[in-house]
Amino acid sequence: MSTHELLGTVVGDIVDDILLENQSTRSMYDALRDGHRKGVRVIAELKPSSPSKGELRSINARDLPSIVEELESGGAHAISVLVEPRRFGGCLENLKIARECTDLPLLAKGFLFSPRQLAECMTAGADAYLLMVRVVDAVQQDAGRLIELGEGLGMEAFIEANTPDEIIKAQAVGATILEVNNRDIYADLSLDLDNAALGKDLPTDIAFVSASGIAAAADVERVYTASNGRVDAILVGSSLMTNSSISRKVAELVASGEGVVR
Repeated sequence: MSTHELLGTVVGDIVDDILLENQSTRSMYDALRDGHRKGVRVIAELKPSSPSKGELRSINARDLPSIVEELESGGAHAISVLVEPRRFGGCLENLKIARECTDLPLLAKGFLFSPRQLAECMTAGADAYLLMVRVVDAVQQDAGRLIELGEGLGMEAFIEANTPDEIIKAQAVGATILEVNNRDIYADLSLDLDNAALGKDLPTDIAFVSASGIAAAADVERVYTASNGRVDAILVGSSLMTNSSISRKVAELVASGEGVVR
């Protein structure tokens, strides 16, 4: 289905023009795939705050370029940008500024479930966008349709699934990047790095990401082992934002990701 069929003639024409202006050759999937064999990749997250820890770091337009530079100089393979203002302190403006500062693939991370939100993320510079299976189901949206729209906008779907049934649903709609969250964000915010075991049987052509609660080499080892060596990438935010040297912490995690692959 074309952007015109999904968005109508007027909006479709505008979006097509913006697509031509912002056409991206950055692939999140290519940046992450085969990490389980070549070295676990690091997705570094710009995360001002979280429901479990409160404010992590003040991120404003003035400071953002230097933070992005630290993430990149530390060796991050991709960057996640919170665009959700409630409880996470994110915004689309941070995504726009990050896009101006780096050529790394950018993930727009928020509770996204409408065509309008996807269009906003694309115009702000996202290469990929988060789709949470449980959220999409709860608001009775069609994940397949959203993925199709995202493709039409030149973005990749980064799908979060946190139970075996959700993983099956994600695969059914053609997930190429699949994240399992180690934190139970739907209940008590408890953390279990062994959740990575949910991805141990995923086909190797799916880029598998373990997210949340990863702060040190032992954590990287744990999620890699729990997944039977299947994790391609880790998504890390809090431990970077609270560190006095973001670049050094990223470099440490990149080295850990390379070290666990034997």
